[in-house]
Amino acid sequence: MTFIRRIFDYSEAFIHWNYLFALAMMMVALTSSKFFMSVSEFWLLGVFLLQGMKKDRFIRFFESFPGWKIGLYLIPYLLVQIGNSIWKQLRVFFQNKPALIFSSLFLLHLLGLLYTTDFSYAFKDLRTKLPLLILPIFFAALPKINRKTFGFIMLFFIGALLLVSIKNISYYALYPIADLREISSFISHIIFGILMGLGVYYPGYFIFRNSFEKNWIRLIFVLIIGWFIFYLILSESVTGIIISIMSSGVLLLLFLIHGRSYRLIAILSLAYLAALTASVLYIRSIYLESEKVNPIDLTKLDSVTALGNPYVHNLLEKQTENGYYLWIFISWEELRSAWNSRSNFDFDGVDQKKQVLKNTLVRFLTSKGLRKDAEGVNTLTDKEILAIESGIANVKCLEDWGIRNRIRETIFEIKDYQRTHDPSGHSLIQRMEFWRASIGIIGEHPWIGVGTGDMNVAFQHQYEKMNTMLAPDQRWRSHNQFLSITVGFGLIGLTWFLLSIFVPVYLYRRKVDFFFTIFLIFILLAMLTEDTIESQAGVTLYAFFYCFFLFGREAPKEVSDPLSNHHLPGSVG
Repeated sequence: MTFIRRIFDYSEAFIHWNYLFALAMMMVALTSSKFFMSVSEFWLLGVFLLQGMKKDRFIRFFESFPGWKIGLYLIPYLLVQIGNSIWKQLRVFFQNKPALIFSSLFLLHLLGLLYTTDFSYAFKDLRTKLPLLILPIFFAALPKINRKTFGFIMLFFIGALLLVSIKNISYYALYPIADLREISSFISHIIFGILMGLGVYYPGYFIFRNSFEKNWIRLIFVLIIGWFIFYLILSESVTGIIISIMSSGVLLLLFLIHGRSYRLIAILSLAYLAALTASVLYIRSIYLESEKVNPIDLTKLDSVTALGNPYVHNLLEKQTENGYYLWIFISWEELRSAWNSRSNFDFDGVDQKKQVLKNTLVRFLTSKGLRKDAEGVNTLTDKEILAIESGIANVKCLEDWGIRNRIRETIFEIKDYQRTHDPSGHSLIQRMEFWRASIGIIGEHPWIGVGTGDMNVAFQHQYEKMNTMLAPDQRWRSHNQFLSITVGFGLIGLTWFLLSIFVPVYLYRRKVDFFFTIFLIFILLAMLTEDTIESQAGVTLYAFFYCFFLFGREAPKEVSDPLSNHHLPGSVG
């Protein structure tokens, strides 16, 4: 049995490397694959079970049953050992109060079954929320990752973000995209935007890490940060950009409270204010551009087209596109005939963004200063026809790139809502309608909410009650995690949710370092505009990083900040 003993001598190393492999797989999966998120969790489950087994018992088992008799008892013995392992590991978890408190959010969803009616949706929601239960159990019971290994895992995360972002940009360069946000083809562009925002900050640690003495290594991380910022702008990731800017403000505030280097504080404050001022002025310049009106005598408008068909002039509507009035010089019949002769997209249908195509066409023609008739359509190039089919409504979107187009479109959405009072198709205005519906539901169920499974039904009833103008296929849920929790579980549930976040932070405050602080700021800000933990990718992101940073590693050391003479809490060392 010497051979068996030698095999088990390597069991600890086997478990350790499989643990690291599972963590690395999850880091990659978070950026690219919901399927491999699940595979990573199953891999962690395997490590969790192996870690709880005692190798001495296995050795005695193999020594006690020589030859073929081992086969008779092996499976029953394995089942017993798995049961013992689970019980042993769970006892470790139950002794970890912070992990218990965090995982109690899953218990809240279980309690919500007591007064729900739609059990089909409720059980689907529970399956989605499983990471809230299993990941704190795993990380509480598994060995703590040391600082060096933690740094390696975080480098793996940065590398995965870099490769996926390069792939996305390459896809954008090679193929026509109706919506730039679609370049994140693996997971939600919002979740990927949050990850990219984290990617802007996390390489910063490695730039100032004392063990990196060579400047060319630091330069690589600077370039990576630059690339991530470029990606956020190019991909029009409004969520990622806004959260990154707001996170900078929160970090600066924390630095003001805890910092000792007044010169550094002054430099950072001035830099942040300068960046904020530049952003406001940039948005203002786009707004003023949208307000520009090209001079035209509205009393002397041609009444017919070149083909002799009558124009429609709506002089009451003052909407403009690039300074040209939107609702004059329109011949609907000529537009329909001319467009249908050039495109397979029906004039009375929708474009690739599910917008009313004729409205997209009218806006695009207006943005070029063309009349909305057959002559105007025939003036368009094949590239512009494809752009309209893709949902691009302004010719400048073909000339400009990145966030400028998103800001311009948001300004138009706000103006269009002021004109029509219809929030459909306008992402910012829609959210306000979602929030209004959420507050209405909370008003009717303030204390314990509507239950785990009844949120969809409650929202549909509320939208009907509000007589909302939202299109039926756009009557979604809160798009605010705090409101979503309150709708489901009331003010009691919201209090429970907040305690599950902040009490473990207080109890494990010695582990709250740069990495965890950035993550917590990002996730809390994201929850203001998104139902972050209502999807598999979102809940896995939240549960994995929270548990990995707080329960899954050794307490960070205090290391000297190379920019000042004070100490920053928690670096990887």
